[in-house]
Amino acid sequence: MYITKQKLVAAAGTAIVVASLVLPSLAFAQSKPDLNTNPFDRGAKTLQKTASGAGIQNGDLYVIVGNFINIFLGLLGIIFLVLALYAGYLWMTAGGEEDQIEKAKDLIKNAVIGVVIIMASYALSTFVIDQLRSATGQ
Repeated sequence: MYITKQKLVAAAGTAIVVASLVLPSLAFAQSKPDLNTNPFDRGAKTLQKTASGAGIQNGDLYVIVGNFINIFLGLLGIIFLVLALYAGYLWMTAGGEEDQIEKAKDLIKNAVIGVVIIMASYALSTFVIDQLRSATGQ
């Protein structure tokens, strides 16, 4: 009986938290529709507003590819940072153990090699995109 009450209280608490997070967003998502315009035009305009608010440009293919490459390389940079921090943590907590110190050194070395490759690929992709832009007259 005690376990059932405990589960009931946990379920009620979860429901309250979920409702407090979801219901306000649903309430504020409602807007008064403009009935004098074509609904497909409203959808396209809303989509354009959403895309511009998210920083997505309505442009040529090379701009989209360039943005994708920049985002991907940025994520790789974040992975490098995480690896470097983890290697530093391993080294600091090694306590004199040579195996763990060597593992940390190897991890740092591999992370630095990776970031050099990332920077070279960024430079190469920037060069190629600039050359494409100048070749197409943009």
